[in-house]
Amino acid sequence: SGKADVRQFSAGPHLGPSAIEQNLKADRVVKPSESSLKVTTMEELAADRMETTTDSEPEEPTNQIVERFLKHVAKLTAEMQPLQAWTSTFAVSKKPDQVRKMISICQEKLIEIKDQEAKVNRLQLELEHMHLSSDLTPTHLKQANDAFEKFAKVRNF
Repeated sequence: SGKADVRQFSAGPHLGPSAIEQNLKADRVVKPSESSLKVTTMEELAADRMETTTDSEPEEPTNQIVERFLKHVAKLTAEMQPLQAWTSTFAVSKKPDQVRKMISICQEKLIEIKDQEAKVNRLQLELEHMHLSSDLTPTHLKQANDAFEKFAKVRNF
């Protein structure tokens, strides 16, 4: 008749702490110390991790970040060159004996295009990450932006 079934669920046996109780306790971690247990907040734990990672892993200098990005742009440009050349020389044939071969070639090229699309997306994410970094100067960002813009214009993205 178009009416929705309404069911009432009864609370089953209590099997453990509720989700609310678990969330309240999720901001604390119990860490054993030498003589007793110590309750540490998640903020303290994160601060400990930040100290250890900054001590052991020096940050990459900003010019190296930009240089790495420019190398990625150049590498992707070189990888896409054969595909770009194919798109400008490909011609459709209406001959019945050529149709299957053309479909097969186009399917292979579509796989290549999708692979390259994923790489372009990663490159764009890398550029966005650079914009979010407070370490890069406007000059560095302009250099990266110009390289990506040139790359995108050549590819007609």
